[in-house]
Amino acid sequence: MNRNGRRRLVLVVASALILGGCGAYGVGGSGSPSVTKVKVTAPFTETGTVQPGTTFTPSGPGTVTVGNQVVEGQFSSKLPSKITLPGKKGTGSAAAVGGIRSVSGRFISRLAGSLNLLTGAGTFSGTKVMRLNGKLGDLCLTWTSNTTNGGNNETGTFRVAGGTKVAATARGGGTYTATKSQNGTTATLTGTVKASGKIGKPAKKPSADCKALAAQL
Repeated sequence: MNRNGRRRLVLVVASALILGGCGAYGVGGSGSPSVTKVKVTAPFTETGTVQPGTTFTPSGPGTVTVGNQVVEGQFSSKLPSKITLPGKKGTGSAAAVGGIRSVSGRFISRLAGSLNLLTGAGTFSGTKVMRLNGKLGDLCLTWTSNTTNGGNNETGTFRVAGGTKVAATARGGGTYTATKSQNGTTATLTGTVKASGKIGKPAKKPSADCKALAAQL
């Protein structure tokens, strides 16, 4: 496998966290959103392409340090049940807005880490912005991951780190497992995400790094 084939594509899906909570993130009679606990497991698929600019620095026999790798692509997830989008402030009801059963959008991720070119085993961390369809905003994440089996199996953890619109009210994190199929610098991850947290907290703005990434979407 050539170097391009070994380039890490680290993708974390947390749409289940922000959207899983929307089913209970309604608008009360006072016009104020309620804080709702979220716990959800959902399948996901992501396809992303590594952008130019990744650095590979030899760090030992068959190993390299990966730096400034940027991945852009699309994601989708079928949720375990139909969820209701939040209503407009002051309407007193979220149900009238309607519900959705799936979620999709675009993402951009910047990562760094270490990679064994012989085995595909690696350890990575980074920042990711998920632009959720349905005008739910940008969800910012920080994450870590590990790869095994020639880079084709991946496990990881993530934490919400602010956002915009409805996504800015999310707090929490979770784990994911996935398998990867790769074609050059484009790869598809298919797996399961488990997330828990809260929706409806005071809005938390994304970090400067997240804002810079979001500007590239």
